Amino acid sequence: MVPELDKTAFWSDPSEFQDMFDVDHFITSLRDEVRILKELPPRLKTRVELGNAIIRILYLLQFAKR
Repeated sequence: MVPELDKTAFWSDPSEFQDMFDVDHFITSLRDEVRILKELPPRLKTRVELGNAIIRILYLLQFAKR
């Protein structure tokens, strides 16, 4: 999948991957290695968002234990 930048973790830069990199070149250069999607299907996107939320919670819990 074309990388999606997490804009909430450490900085508030509104830039997207495609603002900084040539997405078509990215896809073309990797096409013989992996299958690349421009975005996840909706049924998978929810799982990824939930997974990211859990990772953030676990990360914050590490600091709460200190």
